[in-house]
Amino acid sequence: MTTKPATIIAVKDLGQHFNDRLMTLTAGSDEIILVFDTYKSDYLKQKTREKRRQGTDPVQYQIADDTSIKHIPMGRFLSHEKTKADLTVYLA
Repeated sequence: MTTKPATIIAVKDLGQHFNDRLMTLTAGSDEIILVFDTYKSDYLKQKTREKRRQGTDPVQYQIADDTSIKHIPMGRFLSHEKTKADLTVYLA
């Protein structure tokens, strides 16, 4: 997973960075279709993620503009399914 830029201090900054990066990558495109992956908890992908965590429980973070994520690695921030789901809604 990529290290987040030092300018990302709060969820609001992450959202802005995400949008800026998306616009840069799709410059010149007439239409953008963004698809987020979903899967059921009993699938292989979930089992692989559980293995990667090496016994560490995921932490659920509240997704709000002012939620501080400066010192949280992205892997840890995105480790909880509810955090990812809430972030998807936030970015939409």
